[in-house]
Parts: sequence; C-alpha cells; structure tokens
Amino acid sequence: MSDKERKSNQLNFRLPKDDIQLLETQRAALKMTQVKFISHIINNGINEVIEVCSPKLREDIVTIEKIFSQIGNNLNQIAAALNSGKQPNQDILDVLSKLDKNMGVLTNRLESLKKEKITIKGDI
Repeated sequence: MSDKERKSNQLNFRLPKDDIQLLETQRAALKMTQVKFISHIINNGINEVIEVCSPKLREDIVTIEKIFSQIGNNLNQIAAALNSGKQPNQDILDVLSKLDKNMGVLTNRLESLKKEKITIKGDI
C-alpha cells in the first residue's frame, strides 16, 4: 500500500431487502447515483433528500412568499414614518393591523402544514 492518502474509501454493510428497495426507490426518484445519494444524506440530513411535489403546498409557498413581501413593505412604511419624527397616525396603525393579520394567516397555515400528509416525489 502506498503512503498516499485515498480520496475515498469503500464502505460495505448489509441491509434488509425492504430497506435496500426503499433506498433504491428514493435514490431513483432524485435521479442520483447510490454514492451521491448516500453522501447527500450524510452531508445534508435525510430532511434535505425528500422532494415535495404537492401542488397545494407549492401554491401555499407562493402565497406565503407574497405575504412576506407585503410584510416587508409594511415594515418599510412604518420605519419611514417613524424615522420622519412624526407621531404614528391612523395609516400606520392600519398597516400594523394588516401586518398582525398577515402574521396570523402565516402562522395558521404553517401549523396546518405541519399536520398535513405530504406527498413526496415518486410516491416514495
């Protein structure tokens, strides 16, 4: 054996047939080689491997992004008004009310997403 350090090492282990089939199904759904798939799991964790394809979830993500954008705009308006040295007027209070409502919508939807069964790519 040479003194050079190896770039990679071989790892051998046994798994039940069902686990091997599940591993192969997940790997194929993500179109990765077995080595890349296992490396991805090791480096990113299993939560990063599952690819969601639920149309409802994708729509909700777009909605949540829009709400976050609105919240950002609202915060900018509030900051500009307060930085001008003026006392907060009814417009600012209305913006704060909308901001609070949007945060409530986001919180409720995210809570419901936690309870939803998520369909993953390829029905893994």
